Amino acid sequence: MIGTSLGPYRILRRLGAGGMAEVYLAQRFGAAGWDKQVALKVLRPEHRGRPELERLLISEARLGARLSHPNLVEVHDFGLHEQTYYLCMDHVDGADLATLLARAEGAEDEGRDEREDEREDEREREDSGERGAERPAGEGGGALPRALALLIAEQLALALAFVHDLRDDAGRPLGLVHRDLSPHNVLLSRAGAVKLGDFGIAKATAEDDRTWGRLRKGKYAYMAPEQITGATASAALDLFALGVTAHELLLGRRPFDGAGPLETMEAIRRAELGRDFGGRGFAALDAELVALLRAMLSRAPAQRPSAAAAARGFQRARLELAPAGSLELAAWVGELLGEDDDGDANEAGAAKDARARTASFQTLALDD
Repeated sequence: MIGTSLGPYRILRRLGAGGMAEVYLAQRFGAAGWDKQVALKVLRPEHRGRPELERLLISEARLGARLSHPNLVEVHDFGLHEQTYYLCMDHVDGADLATLLARAEGAEDEGRDEREDEREDEREREDSGERGAERPAGEGGGALPRALALLIAEQLALALAFVHDLRDDAGRPLGLVHRDLSPHNVLLSRAGAVKLGDFGIAKATAEDDRTWGRLRKGKYAYMAPEQITGATASAALDLFALGVTAHELLLGRRPFDGAGPLETMEAIRRAELGRDFGGRGFAALDAELVALLRAMLSRAPAQRPSAAAAARGFQRARLELAPAGSLELAAWVGELLGEDDDGDANEAGAAKDARARTASFQTLALDD
């Protein structure tokens, strides 16, 4: 599609692709030399013309028209050109959080093995009652400074608070749930913006969901227990996913990872944090922040906080540290991406980093 046009948009290059859709960088031209770069989402060639998938893209476009918030990827246009639907969105000049975390940690096999050895040594020291070296107060166990981790978590919580409180034209709550929050769907820009995107499987809790049958939606490492068991979805589902993401940002690991997909899903279903949750591995985190993470990762949806409460908790913890805002986040993103990281090289690097980090953490279809 590169070099061709979709409606008024000229396709420049591909930004990325998933199992269902592709995203392209495109440009729209106007009068007096005006032009603007945007991102266009289209179904993959093999999926175009499939009514059930086209309905999903149409639903995403309709929903996107309602989503206007600084921490959301906004939809600007939706069209049909020569039997191809396209969704026009913000172009975020940066990368997804999963890619950035992988680059920050060093996603090579040797690096991962060394980190696992270090974690095993730390576990052995803890089992023997020894105390490992603590990090300075401003650092966490993750791949980025703790203040930046809290800033990202806070911004995502603000995005969820807006989504969960969204109402229709008559003022009635839509009961919207994202259902797929993970680092893959979080975009960080070179300007230091945090954007939650990909509402392709979001739904209002009151709606029927016949399109995908018993498809388990989302990346299973970030699923809530009720997604695993097929129970009713609610806004609390997104808070669990945010809790997993925040845990990963702050501590460098997810709380329920198992040896493989089934073991991970079973650990999530049980959602047992264990007596050591909040122990030595959490030395850099204050008690209130640990309590917030514990509540967000609760097996019972009713025990999880609202998105607004989570945002306040992350903000409180962040403000106790050295100042960290969009300028500091922009510097971190720019350092990882470099000045010349663009085009196909960026896409290839992102794909490699994401594969190295998450292996097979993809959507599981239980029934065809």
